[in-house]
Amino acid sequence: MRVSDYPIIKFLSLFLIGFLFGYVAKIPLYILLTILILCISLVLIFQKQNQSLRNLFSILTVITFGAFIISLSFFSNQNEMKILDVLQKRKVLLYGRVSNIEYFDKDKISFEFNSDSVVYRKVSFPVKQKLLVNLDLRESSFSLNYFDAIISIGNVIRISGTLSKPSEPLYPGDFNLRVYLKSKNISYILSSNNFDELNLIEANKSILNYQRYLSKLRQKIKFQIEQNFGQLEAAYIKGLFIAERSDIPENIKSDFINSGVIHVLAVSGLHTGYIVLILLALFGRMKLTIKIILVSIGLFIFAHIANLSPSVIRASLMSVIVLLNLLTERKTFLLNSISIAGLIILIMNPLDILNPSFQLSFSAVLSIALIYPVFNDYLKKFQLSGFKKYLIDLILISIAVSIGTFPFVASYYQKFSVVSLIANLIVIPLTGIILGGIILNLVILNLVPSLFPIYKIALESIINLNFSVVNFFGTLPFAYTTIRNFSLLNSIFYYGVVFSALLLIKSRFSLAFKFISIALIVFNYVYHYDLVDDNLVDGNKNYLLLLQMSNSNGIVAHFDNKIFLKLFERSDSLLHIRKDLNKLNQILENYNFDKIQLASFSSPAIFLSNNLMSKLNKSQIKRLDEKIWLFGDIGQNEMNKNMSSFHYNYIPNSFTELIRLGEVNFIISPVRFEKFIQKQSNKNSKFVYINPRLDTMFVKNNDVITDTIPLDFKNQRMKIFEIASEELKEIKW
Repeated sequence: MRVSDYPIIKFLSLFLIGFLFGYVAKIPLYILLTILILCISLVLIFQKQNQSLRNLFSILTVITFGAFIISLSFFSNQNEMKILDVLQKRKVLLYGRVSNIEYFDKDKISFEFNSDSVVYRKVSFPVKQKLLVNLDLRESSFSLNYFDAIISIGNVIRISGTLSKPSEPLYPGDFNLRVYLKSKNISYILSSNNFDELNLIEANKSILNYQRYLSKLRQKIKFQIEQNFGQLEAAYIKGLFIAERSDIPENIKSDFINSGVIHVLAVSGLHTGYIVLILLALFGRMKLTIKIILVSIGLFIFAHIANLSPSVIRASLMSVIVLLNLLTERKTFLLNSISIAGLIILIMNPLDILNPSFQLSFSAVLSIALIYPVFNDYLKKFQLSGFKKYLIDLILISIAVSIGTFPFVASYYQKFSVVSLIANLIVIPLTGIILGGIILNLVILNLVPSLFPIYKIALESIINLNFSVVNFFGTLPFAYTTIRNFSLLNSIFYYGVVFSALLLIKSRFSLAFKFISIALIVFNYVYHYDLVDDNLVDGNKNYLLLLQMSNSNGIVAHFDNKIFLKLFERSDSLLHIRKDLNKLNQILENYNFDKIQLASFSSPAIFLSNNLMSKLNKSQIKRLDEKIWLFGDIGQNEMNKNMSSFHYNYIPNSFTELIRLGEVNFIISPVRFEKFIQKQSNKNSKFVYINPRLDTMFVKNNDVITDTIPLDFKNQRMKIFEIASEELKEIKW
């Protein structure tokens, strides 16, 4: 039967076209509502008179409905948003209701908050918006039970704090927190701490408040995991079972990304599938109707334990649809199930379409539904059976998923794993065993605690085996290739290539013609990739990059393919410094800056284990001052060995560094150097003064300071300047 015979698939396709139209066109809601009512009326008028006109207006109705739904979520309440825009960076008082608990720990509580009003300087504004509240408890003397009684789902509370917009990407391709939170209908963050006001106005004691009970269950499971397992194992179990990955070390995440199995850390369809199998085995002897009801209830509970991740909701809905088809003895069509699940999710929360979890999950399942059958048709010719067929099926499914999810993986992780096919064959079965072990351990811990240590040892052994496998594949020299600046246009052309290849494979042309045609299409895409590359930096030109990260300020100078790096750490928080160093490494990879000839750091934090170390010239390491560490094959005061026009000077006890790159002299110092610049006798030289705060830059040409550049990092927190002979040209992105 053809895909077109399934109306729900056609409906979803038109619905998504409406999404795109509504997002791009930004038509006012009242106009869309008018068009929608008009289209429905015309459908009813031509219901029995003219089938062609009825079909046309039916299509327009669905497209308009999609545009109306996305506009209702994305562009509504603009007046309230203007109020919050004015109040950002200010201390405000909010009244509203707790709607969801994101993170609950002794150091921090994050929760979603539906506001009713905002108060600023005793003036109240009615603002009904969802916000993310980050409550810092590091200096609090109250117990968690105190906060648990106040911050409970359904409770009405009053809380004060500072309003801010979610941060935008640090550089092109960086994780976009603003878009991610927008997918949850959150446009603002309230930052609060124990010195701010927090009061309970009204406790929700309704026995029908199931979300509160399931939230308490999630917190109980989290605390039991943290108290009864090692720190590393607990972090992994939390990521695998309750979708809380923040405690997993960066080096572990990096290994999972490099080996192409990062998807097992995101609670998704894989995990939901294993949960379904476990529940089916548990209720195996019951009647089919009762079994389906109990499995559905179990999936409902698991979805809340996983914090209602879009991928888990999608997988749970699809599982229930498949089980209901078994009950009605109807044949399951995967595309139909995907369409029903997608439609339900997007009508409930249209902005989920912006969520990376939703995108990766649906692209993976669509790949299995559309790409795998094409491969499987060829597999049938070999008439395989038993273990061989099972193994080949796994490989083909893995290839199909890799093809379908590639644009999202390339955009979010900037890497493509070469070893993922082999790694997945080992890690996915291990993940199923670990999930079963987690559930078994939690049951044993609560029912027969005396037996728990035995099961705990077994589970931790399997987890450590999994870590070893992932580390082995992730640290291979050829484990992955870096994908730089994969843009939206790259994605569109990529899916065009995949679609063309699938059409050719299913065509009746000869095998040789298919092979040559597909090879030419792929070759042309790879060869012309740079035509739609978003890279802002041309490796043949000279650039100055100024960066403001969470705990550091950085300066990167690229001159004649030689790179100088200067990093200032603003505090001694090793956790934040480690994150900044990994972020800096990703930035350098994005711009293809692979080797750093000279690097200067204001603390020994660089000796932390991080990916940036591989780029440093470690032939010599010098400590020039109390806080200045220098990497590079250099002398104490000046470097000029095999690098023409590349000199370095350091003025002791002043934290002042002078770097000459050709005709450009960079002065990096905490003190102002205008007079020093004016005294320089070399009128043909260009001087650029930068302070560690990165708020101002002075530029001098021909013995005169010609430019005073205020450095405003309000949005991107990164500035790129092209070093030309006459000026520094700022590059916008």
